[in-house]
Amino acid sequence: MNEYVTDSTTSTVTVISGTTNTALGTIQIGSASGGGTFDPSNRELYITNVFANTVSVINDTSNLVIANIPVGPNPVRAAFDSRNLDVYVTNNGGNTVSVIDTGSNTVVATILVDAHPAGVLFDPRNGEIYVANFVSGTLSVIDDSTDAVIKTLVLGVEPDGVAFDTRGGNLYVANYGSNTVSVVSDTTNTIVTTIAVGNSPEYAALSTSNHDIYVTNRFSNTVSVISGHSLTVATTLAVGANPRGIALDSSNGDLYFANNGDGTVSALKP
Repeated sequence: MNEYVTDSTTSTVTVISGTTNTALGTIQIGSASGGGTFDPSNRELYITNVFANTVSVINDTSNLVIANIPVGPNPVRAAFDSRNLDVYVTNNGGNTVSVIDTGSNTVVATILVDAHPAGVLFDPRNGEIYVANFVSGTLSVIDDSTDAVIKTLVLGVEPDGVAFDTRGGNLYVANYGSNTVSVVSDTTNTIVTTIAVGNSPEYAALSTSNHDIYVTNRFSNTVSVISGHSLTVATTLAVGANPRGIALDSSNGDLYFANNGDGTVSALKP
Protein backbone atom coordinates (compact mmCIF):
# COMPACT_ATOMS: atom_id res chain seq x y z
CA MET A 1 0.00 0.00 0.00
CA ASN A 2 1.25 3.49 -0.85
CA GLU A 3 1.31 6.55 1.39
CA TYR A 4 0.39 10.04 0.20
CA VAL A 5 2.02 13.20 1.61
CA THR A 6 0.65 16.65 0.77
CA ASP A 7 2.90 19.68 0.22
CA SER A 8 1.04 22.98 0.57
CA THR A 9 3.91 25.04 -0.84
CA THR A 10 3.99 23.20 -4.17
CA SER A 11 0.33 22.10 -4.22
CA THR A 12 1.39 18.51 -4.81
CA VAL A 13 0.97 15.06 -3.31
CA THR A 14 4.06 12.83 -3.04
CA VAL A 15 3.44 9.09 -3.42
CA ILE A 16 5.59 6.92 -1.12
CA SER A 17 5.90 3.15 -1.47
CA GLY A 18 4.78 1.39 1.69
CA THR A 19 7.11 -1.48 0.78
CA THR A 20 10.38 0.35 0.14
CA ASN A 21 9.64 3.70 1.87
CA THR A 22 10.87 5.56 -1.21
CA ALA A 23 9.15 8.33 -3.18
CA LEU A 24 7.51 7.09 -6.37
CA GLY A 25 6.46 10.46 -7.80
CA THR A 26 4.26 13.49 -7.29
CA ILE A 27 0.71 14.44 -8.26
CA GLN A 28 -0.20 18.05 -9.05
CA ILE A 29 -3.50 19.14 -7.49
CA GLY A 30 -5.15 22.44 -6.49
CA SER A 31 -3.80 25.44 -4.61
CA ALA A 32 -2.18 24.74 -1.20
CA SER A 33 -2.96 21.06 -0.67
CA GLY A 34 -4.05 20.27 2.87
CA GLY A 35 -5.31 17.18 4.68
CA GLY A 36 -7.08 14.23 3.16
CA THR A 37 -8.79 10.90 3.65
CA PHE A 38 -9.09 7.56 1.84
CA ASP A 39 -12.26 5.77 0.72
CA PRO A 40 -11.41 2.04 0.54
CA SER A 41 -14.76 1.21 -1.07
CA ASN A 42 -13.81 2.95 -4.33
CA ARG A 43 -10.04 3.25 -3.70
CA GLU A 44 -10.06 7.02 -4.00
CA LEU A 45 -8.30 9.71 -1.98
CA TYR A 46 -9.92 13.03 -1.14
CA ILE A 47 -7.39 15.88 -0.69
CA THR A 48 -8.35 19.41 0.37
CA ASN A 49 -7.09 22.42 -1.60
CA VAL A 50 -7.03 25.24 0.95
CA PHE A 51 -6.92 28.25 -1.37
CA ALA A 52 -8.82 26.73 -4.30
CA ASN A 53 -11.84 25.88 -2.09
CA THR A 54 -12.01 22.43 -3.65
CA VAL A 55 -11.34 18.78 -2.87
CA SER A 56 -9.29 16.78 -5.38
CA VAL A 57 -10.23 13.13 -5.88
CA ILE A 58 -7.30 10.84 -6.74
CA ASN A 59 -7.61 7.26 -7.98
CA ASP A 60 -5.01 5.26 -6.04
CA THR A 61 -4.48 2.78 -8.90
CA SER A 62 -3.66 5.31 -11.61
CA ASN A 63 -2.59 8.13 -9.23
CA LEU A 64 -4.54 10.53 -11.44
CA VAL A 65 -6.90 13.32 -10.35
CA ILE A 66 -10.36 12.26 -11.52
CA ALA A 67 -12.45 15.11 -10.03
CA ASN A 68 -12.26 18.47 -8.28
CA ILE A 69 -15.23 19.12 -6.01
CA PRO A 70 -16.17 22.68 -4.95
CA VAL A 71 -16.68 22.97 -1.17
CA GLY A 72 -16.64 25.83 1.36
CA PRO A 73 -13.95 28.47 2.04
CA ASN A 74 -10.48 27.15 2.94
CA PRO A 75 -11.05 23.40 3.34
CA VAL A 76 -8.31 21.91 5.52
CA ARG A 77 -9.12 18.33 6.64
CA ALA A 78 -11.35 15.43 5.64
CA ALA A 79 -12.69 12.22 7.16
CA PHE A 80 -14.37 9.20 5.55
CA ASP A 81 -17.56 7.83 7.09
CA SER A 82 -17.54 4.07 6.39
CA ARG A 83 -21.17 3.74 7.46
CA ASN A 84 -22.80 6.06 4.94
CA LEU A 85 -19.83 6.32 2.52
CA ASP A 86 -19.67 10.11 2.81
CA VAL A 87 -16.61 12.35 3.23
CA TYR A 88 -16.79 15.18 5.78
CA VAL A 89 -14.63 18.24 4.96
CA THR A 90 -13.87 21.03 7.44
CA ASN A 91 -14.02 24.48 5.84
CA ASN A 92 -11.76 26.54 8.10
CA GLY A 93 -12.71 29.86 6.55
CA GLY A 94 -16.44 29.26 6.48
CA ASN A 95 -17.10 27.65 9.88
CA THR A 96 -18.82 24.80 8.08
CA VAL A 97 -18.45 21.13 7.20
CA SER A 98 -19.17 19.98 3.64
CA VAL A 99 -20.59 16.47 3.22
CA ILE A 100 -19.52 14.74 -0.01
CA ASP A 101 -21.38 11.73 -1.39
CA THR A 102 -18.60 9.48 -2.69
CA GLY A 103 -20.96 7.77 -5.13
CA SER A 104 -21.55 10.97 -7.10
CA ASN A 105 -18.61 13.05 -5.77
CA THR A 106 -20.94 15.96 -5.07
CA VAL A 107 -21.70 17.98 -1.93
CA VAL A 108 -25.01 16.84 -0.44
CA ALA A 109 -25.07 18.87 2.80
CA THR A 110 -23.35 21.77 4.56
CA ILE A 111 -23.23 21.84 8.38
CA LEU A 112 -22.62 24.97 10.46
CA VAL A 113 -20.14 24.47 13.33
CA ASP A 114 -18.02 26.75 15.55
CA ALA A 115 -15.17 29.08 14.51
CA HIS A 116 -12.42 27.74 12.24
CA PRO A 117 -13.02 23.97 12.18
CA ALA A 118 -9.83 21.96 11.66
CA GLY A 119 -9.46 18.28 12.63
CA VAL A 120 -12.31 15.91 11.83
CA LEU A 121 -12.87 12.22 12.61
CA PHE A 122 -15.54 9.54 12.10
CA ASP A 123 -16.30 7.24 15.05
CA PRO A 124 -17.49 3.84 13.71
CA ARG A 125 -18.78 2.80 17.14
CA ASN A 126 -21.48 5.44 17.43
CA GLY A 127 -21.75 6.84 13.90
CA GLU A 128 -20.78 10.33 14.98
CA ILE A 129 -18.46 12.88 13.38
CA TYR A 130 -16.17 14.89 15.68
CA VAL A 131 -14.94 18.33 14.55
CA ALA A 132 -12.26 20.31 16.43
CA ASN A 133 -12.95 24.05 16.18
CA PHE A 134 -9.54 25.74 16.40
CA VAL A 135 -10.53 29.31 17.34
CA SER A 136 -13.58 28.47 19.46
CA GLY A 137 -11.71 25.86 21.51
CA THR A 138 -14.59 23.41 21.12
CA LEU A 139 -15.48 20.00 19.73
CA SER A 140 -18.66 19.67 17.63
CA VAL A 141 -20.39 16.28 17.67
CA ILE A 142 -22.39 15.53 14.50
CA ASP A 143 -24.90 12.69 14.07
CA ASP A 144 -24.13 11.19 10.66
CA SER A 145 -27.71 10.00 10.17
CA THR A 146 -29.09 13.55 10.32
CA ASP A 147 -25.95 15.64 9.68
CA ALA A 148 -26.95 17.78 12.67
CA VAL A 149 -24.75 19.00 15.54
CA ILE A 150 -26.00 17.21 18.65
CA LYS A 151 -23.46 18.42 21.22
CA THR A 152 -20.58 20.89 21.65
CA LEU A 153 -17.77 20.33 24.18
CA VAL A 154 -15.32 22.93 25.50
CA LEU A 155 -11.71 21.67 25.18
CA GLY A 156 -8.26 23.23 25.52
CA VAL A 157 -6.80 26.15 23.57
CA GLU A 158 -6.83 25.74 19.77
CA PRO A 159 -7.91 22.10 19.38
CA ASP A 160 -6.67 20.63 16.11
CA GLY A 161 -5.95 16.99 15.23
CA VAL A 162 -8.26 14.17 16.39
CA ALA A 163 -7.58 10.42 16.80
CA PHE A 164 -9.81 7.56 17.98
CA ASP A 165 -8.96 4.40 19.94
CA THR A 166 -11.37 1.75 18.67
CA ARG A 167 -10.59 -0.53 21.61
CA GLY A 168 -10.84 2.00 24.43
CA GLY A 169 -13.64 4.08 22.91
CA ASN A 170 -11.80 7.34 23.57
CA LEU A 171 -11.04 10.26 21.28
CA TYR A 172 -7.78 12.16 21.57
CA VAL A 173 -7.79 15.85 20.58
CA ALA A 174 -4.48 17.73 20.27
CA ASN A 175 -4.79 21.23 21.78
CA TYR A 176 -2.22 23.22 19.81
CA GLY A 177 -2.32 26.32 21.99
CA SER A 178 -2.24 24.70 25.44
CA ASN A 179 0.25 21.85 24.77
CA THR A 180 -2.22 19.23 25.91
CA VAL A 181 -4.38 16.39 24.62
CA SER A 182 -8.03 16.15 25.68
CA VAL A 183 -9.35 12.60 26.07
CA VAL A 184 -13.08 12.34 25.30
CA SER A 185 -15.30 9.29 25.93
CA ASP A 186 -17.39 8.45 22.86
CA THR A 187 -19.99 6.80 25.13
CA THR A 188 -20.81 9.91 27.18
CA ASN A 189 -19.23 12.60 24.94
CA THR A 190 -17.53 14.08 28.01
CA ILE A 191 -13.87 14.81 28.80
CA VAL A 192 -12.17 11.95 30.67
CA THR A 193 -8.79 13.58 31.30
CA THR A 194 -6.25 16.05 29.90
CA ILE A 195 -2.66 15.00 29.15
CA ALA A 196 0.35 17.34 28.94
CA VAL A 197 2.51 16.77 25.83
CA GLY A 198 5.13 18.74 23.85
CA ASN A 199 5.10 22.18 22.28
CA SER A 200 2.24 22.87 19.82
CA PRO A 201 0.69 19.41 19.36
CA GLU A 202 -1.07 19.40 16.01
CA TYR A 203 -1.97 15.95 14.68
CA ALA A 204 -2.80 12.64 16.35
CA ALA A 205 -3.14 9.06 15.13
CA LEU A 206 -3.79 5.61 16.59
CA SER A 207 -1.38 2.73 16.09
CA THR A 208 -3.40 -0.40 15.35
CA SER A 209 -0.38 -2.49 16.40
CA ASN A 210 -0.25 -1.43 20.05
CA HIS A 211 -3.25 0.91 20.48
CA ASP A 212 -1.00 3.76 21.52
CA ILE A 213 -1.76 7.27 20.30
CA TYR A 214 0.95 9.25 18.52
CA VAL A 215 0.87 13.07 18.70
CA THR A 216 3.15 15.37 16.67
CA ASN A 217 4.62 18.27 18.67
CA ARG A 218 5.37 20.79 15.94
CA PHE A 219 7.86 23.03 17.72
CA SER A 220 9.44 20.37 19.93
CA ASN A 221 10.43 18.25 16.91
CA THR A 222 9.03 15.27 18.77
CA VAL A 223 6.16 12.81 18.88
CA SER A 224 4.44 12.02 22.18
CA VAL A 225 3.35 8.39 22.55
CA ILE A 226 0.27 8.10 24.77
CA SER A 227 -0.70 4.73 26.23
CA GLY A 228 -4.31 3.91 25.48
CA HIS A 229 -4.39 1.88 28.70
CA SER A 230 -2.95 4.31 31.27
CA LEU A 231 -3.81 7.57 29.42
CA THR A 232 -0.31 8.87 30.16
CA VAL A 233 2.69 9.69 27.96
CA ALA A 234 4.68 6.45 27.69
CA THR A 235 7.61 7.90 25.74
CA THR A 236 8.66 10.81 23.54
CA LEU A 237 10.30 10.24 20.15
CA ALA A 238 12.65 12.61 18.31
CA VAL A 239 11.74 13.05 14.62
CA GLY A 240 12.51 15.67 11.95
CA ALA A 241 11.97 19.43 12.09
CA ASN A 242 8.40 20.67 12.72
CA PRO A 243 6.49 17.37 12.46
CA ARG A 244 2.88 17.87 11.43
CA GLY A 245 0.77 15.25 9.63
CA ILE A 246 0.62 11.55 10.49
CA ALA A 247 -0.41 8.61 8.30
CA LEU A 248 -0.95 4.96 9.20
CA ASP A 249 -0.29 2.13 6.75
CA SER A 250 -3.06 -0.32 7.67
CA SER A 251 -1.39 -3.14 5.74
CA ASN A 252 1.70 -3.28 7.99
CA GLY A 253 0.98 -0.95 10.93
CA ASP A 254 3.77 1.49 10.07
CA LEU A 255 3.38 5.18 10.91
CA TYR A 256 4.65 8.08 8.82
CA PHE A 257 5.31 11.60 10.18
CA ALA A 258 5.57 14.53 7.75
CA ASN A 259 8.32 16.91 8.89
CA ASN A 260 7.38 20.31 7.52
CA GLY A 261 10.59 22.05 8.61
CA ASP A 262 13.08 19.91 6.67
CA GLY A 263 10.92 18.34 3.94
CA THR A 264 11.32 14.77 5.17
CA VAL A 265 9.10 11.92 6.30
CA SER A 266 9.96 9.84 9.38
CA ALA A 267 8.83 6.20 9.21
CA LEU A 268 8.19 4.23 12.40
CA LYS A 269 7.34 0.60 13.05
CA PRO A 270 5.63 0.57 16.51
